[in-house]
Amino acid sequence: MKKFKRLYTNGSSITHGWPLCHSRYFEHYGKYYNIEPWEVIGDEESLDSRISINWPNRLANILGIELVDESRGGGSTMRALRMTMEYINSNLDKIDDTLFIIETTSGFRDEIYSNRLDRLFNVVTSNCINPIDCTDDINDRAKIKEELESYFKWFVNEHHHANKEATHFLGIFSLLKQLGCEFFIVNQAVKEHSETYYKNIYNRLNIEDRVIDWEGNSCVVQWYWQEKEYHIGKDLEKYVGDTDYHPGYFGHIKIAEHIHKELKKYYGQI
Repeated sequence: MKKFKRLYTNGSSITHGWPLCHSRYFEHYGKYYNIEPWEVIGDEESLDSRISINWPNRLANILGIELVDESRGGGSTMRALRMTMEYINSNLDKIDDTLFIIETTSGFRDEIYSNRLDRLFNVVTSNCINPIDCTDDINDRAKIKEELESYFKWFVNEHHHANKEATHFLGIFSLLKQLGCEFFIVNQAVKEHSETYYKNIYNRLNIEDRVIDWEGNSCVVQWYWQEKEYHIGKDLEKYVGDTDYHPGYFGHIKIAEHIHKELKKYYGQI
């Protein structure tokens, strides 16, 4: 029986819990949180830390262990891998009893460093260039978007990005294997990515058994999307539309319970 002291998770909004953690939707979900509206003070992050309803929190509670969740809405796989490496480097004395679960994100996403802002921020390029959490200033955001569109037009393509991401992926998970770390992967990527791009990496590293199985579905979104009650569109249709693919309140419960079931298959007891 494997015993862990902490769970480390990283990924995008599928893991982080957007938009459940957003104060804009508190009125709808407050009945589930058992928190009075006047108790909610501060920004999205402080609310997120209070309600603790995403699947990492639920899974950590099932396992009865500490949680370190560094996921972020709009986050790329590159961000998740970088932050996982930073966590390992800063916590070498803790990794032996830490369970790592990393979500691979979908679409063409990247992490960009801005000299003007002096920090990293996420970029989602699925349909258009969308700089995530770069600045609250509307004018600055518009300028950054304009600059990014030019940069991506002339200096970036998806094939190059995929190769760069694959290199980081190979490096991080090779290190986890070498250090003897316990880790699992949650495929959030769309079917095409899951069955070709990431699958080739898993085969190369011989870590197919570390990829959470979604009952024959290629990724977690495809798995829970079959039941409308589990995705956010059912609960917040008037805000996000009924086609929003993020897991809802009950979707996060379902994901946590399923991952726990898969962990028990692997370890016997946990």
